[in-house]
Amino acid sequence: MKRITNKRTLMCAAIFISAFATWGCGQKKVDYGVDVINGDSVAEYSGSAVTTENSGDDTGDASQTAETDSIGGLVHDLSIPENAHMELPTDGTGLKKISIDADTIKVPEKDKMYTKEYYMGDIGADDRRQILEAVFDEDEGIFNYPYDDKDDVSEEQIAVIFTDKGADVDYSADRFIGKIDGREYKVLFTNPEWSTDVGFYISTVGNAAEITDELSDKGATMVGYTLAEYLIDEDDDTQTVESDRPSVDVDMPNKCDLTEDQVAEQARAYAAQIGLEDVVVTKVSELYMEYMDDYAAPIAYEKDGFAVDMTASVNAVSLYQPQAFGVDTISHNSTRAADDFSVSGYYYSEDSHCTLYFSAEGFLSISCEWPMRSAGDLKDAGSLLTWDEALESLKSVIPEHFKDYVGYSDVTFNDVRLTYFRTYEEPGKYQVIPVYSFAEIDDIHDDTYPIQLIMLDARDGSEVDIRQDESRMNAKN
Repeated sequence: MKRITNKRTLMCAAIFISAFATWGCGQKKVDYGVDVINGDSVAEYSGSAVTTENSGDDTGDASQTAETDSIGGLVHDLSIPENAHMELPTDGTGLKKISIDADTIKVPEKDKMYTKEYYMGDIGADDRRQILEAVFDEDEGIFNYPYDDKDDVSEEQIAVIFTDKGADVDYSADRFIGKIDGREYKVLFTNPEWSTDVGFYISTVGNAAEITDELSDKGATMVGYTLAEYLIDEDDDTQTVESDRPSVDVDMPNKCDLTEDQVAEQARAYAAQIGLEDVVVTKVSELYMEYMDDYAAPIAYEKDGFAVDMTASVNAVSLYQPQAFGVDTISHNSTRAADDFSVSGYYYSEDSHCTLYFSAEGFLSISCEWPMRSAGDLKDAGSLLTWDEALESLKSVIPEHFKDYVGYSDVTFNDVRLTYFRTYEEPGKYQVIPVYSFAEIDDIHDDTYPIQLIMLDARDGSEVDIRQDESRMNAKN
């Protein structure tokens, strides 16, 4: 399993430290994914879906309010069952067996579904200036950062940058530095010359925390942060995944005296501050501070802080944003040699998400890949296919989907959902639509990494390809 360190993963934003410092700790109880920023959500009856997608309170623009409709919600109106276990015809394919084996079918806890258009593109100079002015202390200034992350930059070199206060700033550049509550932070905007994804990362300059004399004597020279899920073995709450590492007690107190409710609320406020629209909080995770030696080997751990995951949404329902790397009809991983690392056949899926990290001392960083900008209001998607109609559409697209496919002999769709997916319309413009998704997920990866995937437009049953933008095929990682 991977671990998060301040050298690589926590390259991200730290804002409003003082706003967090005064918050106290209470009972840790939170219902994730129930809020939306700059609402495109509408007032409607919440039907009793069997298993719901992340959906939110109706806190959106009143001008977009829809009338209350069917009391039974989508599950009732579309006759969607609680689960599905059946075999599908293999005619026209080389497969031996195709089946659906889904213990739950995920459905938004809503009455209706909508479409919405978005612009997607680079973060230009004006956008960068707006973000930087919102992030950095106004009286400390904003500066271009002349070094790369791989450079060994001294404290003296950093201090020299801040002596040039008032100098012109090139906002078309990728790297910047400034202060937040008197502490130095770096900002990196992605560049299409080396990255497919559009976004930005803000991180502290130097170590994220001080190293005590006791830990220094033990060899600690740097500090990083890692998520508990990457550190704790699920079968042993007191041991790290790798036996040669220091033991970790999952029940140790968190040094950050915030409740998860407060964490989520502050993350939403921050998202609004930097202009992220249509956002839901999907997860709040505890962080461990990791003290390491010169070789990045861990010496000790302390539970300190949280990570807040946020994702794009429509009407407070999170978008389905699967990765295409594992989809075997595209990557053909099943027939690749073990040592074949060619990017041929890899599609870099569009993704909009944001993760904020902070400790007891305040914000640590933010990692944000978010090119979406609203291009219009919600529009009613109209009549959607019933479950039986969706199944008939699935059967009709299977022969073409698996035409000439050579790989696995069996396909089992064990992740089935009615959800939202972003579709390409023209350069820079996308539309989010409702889809029925039939995916096969293995035991190794999460539900955003399908091995097989068929998506259907929930309005007419036509297949929706996960590959939306040809320029992202075999693109930069």
